Amino acid sequence: MRFQTKRLLIWISILVLIFSETTFASETRLSEIIVSSARFAVPLKELSQQVEVIESDEIKDYGANSIDEALRYLSTIDVMQRGPFGIQSDISIRGGSFEQTLFLINGIRVNDPQTGHFHSDIPIGINEIERIEIMPGASSAVYGHGSFGGIINIITKDKSDSIISGGVKLGDNSYQRKNIAFTLPIPVNVRFGFEGQKSDGYKINTDFDNKIFNAFLNSNHLNLITGFSEKKFGANSFYTAKYPMQWEHTKSFLLAGKGDFKIEAVKISPTFIYRHHYDYYVLIRDNPSFYNNTHKTNYLSMSVPLYIDTNYGKFITGFELSYDNIDSTRLGNNKRSHQALFGGIKKYLDKSIINLDLRLDHYDRGVDFELSPSFSALYKLTKDIKARMAINKSFRLPSYTELYYTSPVHKSNPNLKPEKVWQIESGMDFYGENFMTSFTLFQKWGSNIIDWLKMGDYWISDNINKVDTTGLTSAVIFFYKSNSIKFDYSWLNQRNNATLQSGYLNYLRHKVNLTINSQLPFDIKGTILISHLKRIYQDSYTLLDLKITKPVKYNKIKGNLFIEGKNLTDKTYYDINSVIMPGRWLFAGVEIKI
Repeated sequence: MRFQTKRLLIWISILVLIFSETTFASETRLSEIIVSSARFAVPLKELSQQVEVIESDEIKDYGANSIDEALRYLSTIDVMQRGPFGIQSDISIRGGSFEQTLFLINGIRVNDPQTGHFHSDIPIGINEIERIEIMPGASSAVYGHGSFGGIINIITKDKSDSIISGGVKLGDNSYQRKNIAFTLPIPVNVRFGFEGQKSDGYKINTDFDNKIFNAFLNSNHLNLITGFSEKKFGANSFYTAKYPMQWEHTKSFLLAGKGDFKIEAVKISPTFIYRHHYDYYVLIRDNPSFYNNTHKTNYLSMSVPLYIDTNYGKFITGFELSYDNIDSTRLGNNKRSHQALFGGIKKYLDKSIINLDLRLDHYDRGVDFELSPSFSALYKLTKDIKARMAINKSFRLPSYTELYYTSPVHKSNPNLKPEKVWQIESGMDFYGENFMTSFTLFQKWGSNIIDWLKMGDYWISDNINKVDTTGLTSAVIFFYKSNSIKFDYSWLNQRNNATLQSGYLNYLRHKVNLTINSQLPFDIKGTILISHLKRIYQDSYTLLDLKITKPVKYNKIKGNLFIEGKNLTDKTYYDINSVIMPGRWLFAGVEIKI
């Protein structure tokens, strides 16, 4: 009876949201967004490749507690969670593996050289994000190795609309989340932020305690970011179902900066980044000496692009230097250095925009030289309709785990070759007054694809000669004042010549998302999120999330009261075969700003 009552309340809430009155003021249309993930920052309407954008208001509407949770509601992205709330996720795009996704912070690459499991372990609080830009497809001509499936660019806020902001969120399983941020009242924008969340877990050995600290400095010519995060969590069946009492402790530090200096038609935008990651893992929580690993990685990079704006087009040229190393009890001590030269042109014609990019990368280990070209173009059929196409080449070096990891059931291959892919995509976008539609077809031809293959009792890292992927994505968004309905769908099909069981090729065949934002009576806003997923080697499942928000105000203090529900139908599901995900989880909280 209790379950039936909850189910009835859920469906009543959905019907109220869908059929309620609409009274909000109009929103900024998607076509007005400036996207910086491409070589040149341009409005969304001028992009010649598929791009998706999640803005900060959407992140709040989703009730996202971490970067990976915000990405779950896009059909182009497969978020395979081992744990909720940003504990750990494998994130892939267009049927690629989690190793083939490139993460950026304000356009600066930030991937972890040890393993793609930690690519999204980025010490940036979710409340400090202005937007997230997702560009599916290969783009090594712009960002070098690693951008095999696509890029995820996290853009941080350059200013705050409040001096102090904060919030508290409580939920089932002793869940607690606290966040606070404040801005110094000085001419230069200086902000500090803290976010912490913890829980006893939704079953045995799924407890966690996560913390993130951030500091930002933004001026006319310089932006600096620093962040530190620490996670301690029970890793129930994370890497093997045989040992449910695994445990892990990670720490991540980030320091990044970007300058902007302009002299007439020439602009120079140097960037730098330093990232340190620490990972301590034990197989049996109460007996750490039985089996444990400690890994420490460092990544340093600097890039100096030079932009030139002329009557003949926009030009870019520049260079990049990087270095990474690892000190590990399991992977040994290893290092790599890298140099790159790049250039590009953006040409505006009557109804067309053409982009050409070329990049030459050199590594002291793994690959001598790699040349990556890219061509893309769009044609404006009308003021609001554009056709686009792109051809790209991309490559990826193996991670340190793929090269050197050994265990009682794993044997790595230090002679792995870089994997490569050619990709072609075409699509159309239509921007109406109150709606937008988008459609993209793509084909990928991959060679020397890196995978873990089952050979007898061992998983062996090796190259697969051929993995080809065909796919399509489509999206429709309707707006009415501040209300919106978004439907998006992705379909994939892969062909490969692997003759052994693969560790990576469990891709998403179908993914459907429906997002509804609506205004309720009494100035209450509601958001419904429905996702349906079908991976090639797993049963399909459907998830339902809901968030209801009520604005409040007292003198100069503004805020929101909210309630949330995740997996409201209490669906039993797995993203990764051995790790069962949480059932229904309810939350309530308050957020304020002054």
